[in-house]
Amino acid sequence: MVYCIVSRLYILQSARHKNIYMSSSENRWKQIWRSKRRRVQRKLELVIWRRVYWDRLPHFIIIGAPKCGTTYLKQNIKRHPDTFVVDGEPHFYNSNHPIHTYVKLFKAGRGLVRGEKTPEYCIMHPERIRFLRSLIPDVKLLFIMRNPVERAWSMARERFIKHLGMDIGTIPEEEMIAFFEADREAYRYETLLDRWLTVFPEEQFKAYILEDIVERYQEALCEAFEFIGVTTQVNWDLFPYSERINIGPRVTIPEKYRSYLKELHKDDIQSLRTIIPEVADKWD
Repeated sequence: MVYCIVSRLYILQSARHKNIYMSSSENRWKQIWRSKRRRVQRKLELVIWRRVYWDRLPHFIIIGAPKCGTTYLKQNIKRHPDTFVVDGEPHFYNSNHPIHTYVKLFKAGRGLVRGEKTPEYCIMHPERIRFLRSLIPDVKLLFIMRNPVERAWSMARERFIKHLGMDIGTIPEEEMIAFFEADREAYRYETLLDRWLTVFPEEQFKAYILEDIVERYQEALCEAFEFIGVTTQVNWDLFPYSERINIGPRVTIPEKYRSYLKELHKDDIQSLRTIIPEVADKWD
């Protein structure tokens, strides 16, 4: 009698485990199938978008970095008679905005070389960078770097003074240090260059140094015009090439923070010099 009860319990338990195994196995295959189906659907969407919106997508994008002269570059390219540059910063590739609202921004630019500027694109996740290339495989990318000490201080001024209305002298030192460290982690140039150039070929990527642009305005802009495919024969009187644009709060960096930032970015600058030798002269 006991043997029969034990045998029945064993059979019931085995059947239950079998059902659980079958159920988990089926769920696993369903998940795999759904994942594959989503990838196929995404690829089809991209193909359709490229065919439908080909004349309302950008030919070039200024991807950053923030506080490095991106507005200056945008405003000068925008004055070119053969270009159309979207107002503001669309933030399409680093958000979930629907594509139809994005392409509407470029509707007036049909027949022209179209572009946009969103400096925060430079820190996008590689998956979003791959999405951008899938949608616009031939897009040209412009990226500006600036002495990281000056850029970090400019970011701090914008955050604490312009946005939060704070006085630099009243901000606790540990809060400033935490901000500088987080900023460095997010905007380390060598990491960003590697991230983008892993997805895009070098011929579609142009990197500038802001300090170099300042020394040769017209020559640098001509390089940008050639890169995006427009003529360099222009009336320079129409361009604000020698003007300072989008100037932030004018507060001098305290020496204690300058020394700290120099030490914080020292190794990054040295490492970047192996890729871009001009950094040695511009950021000393």
